[in-house]
Amino acid sequence: MSYEEKIWQVYPEKIAEIAEYLVLDESMRLFFNNLSKEEIIAKLNEQSLRTFGDNGILTYYNHSLDDIHIIDLEFDDILEKFLGVSIDG
Repeated sequence: MSYEEKIWQVYPEKIAEIAEYLVLDESMRLFFNNLSKEEIIAKLNEQSLRTFGDNGILTYYNHSLDDIHIIDLEFDDILEKFLGVSIDG
């Protein structure tokens, strides 16, 4: 199984951890007004994946938190450690 396939396989199990990380991120709170973990899960929608060796970036282009920004979540290994959030737009 490829690295990308392993990430997609565990993604459904990791979405709550991803949302928790985003809830605690200062830039997420600034841009999106202190959303709850449940609201973030409901509004992330489709994601895309880029990988670089043993880490990668999940990008949320089509989220419904707003209609302007793009959210990137950098991670290590197979979604084992989250390294940072970038918001562009």
